[in-house]
Amino acid sequence: MSPHRMSPGALPVALLAAGALFTTALVPSAGAAPAAGTPSGGQPAPLSAAERADLLKDAEAGAAETADALKLGAREKLLVRDVVQDRDGTTHTRYERTYAGLPVLGGDLVV
Repeated sequence: MSPHRMSPGALPVALLAAGALFTTALVPSAGAAPAAGTPSGGQPAPLSAAERADLLKDAEAGAAETADALKLGAREKLLVRDVVQDRDGTTHTRYERTYAGLPVLGGDLVV
């Protein structure tokens, strides 16, 4: 095999690794300290099960509108995976992106 050719099974692994690096770079870890100048509202607020359920329901209801705002194609959909709310009321919604019903590897995003 030429050193410039990739084995057939290596491509999905390479794409998965690239997607993991991309999404990791976009989303700070839960324990990360706020950046300098960030208001203390960047700290997650404790949510009751009912509050979290309401936030998830609202996010699911607005997923199509969010997909339109992000200029996703007609065959792309956003599936709500998680919701976190900061102490200042800012809500962060984690989505999984799909294309024609199939998950897009590395396509998850936080809005």
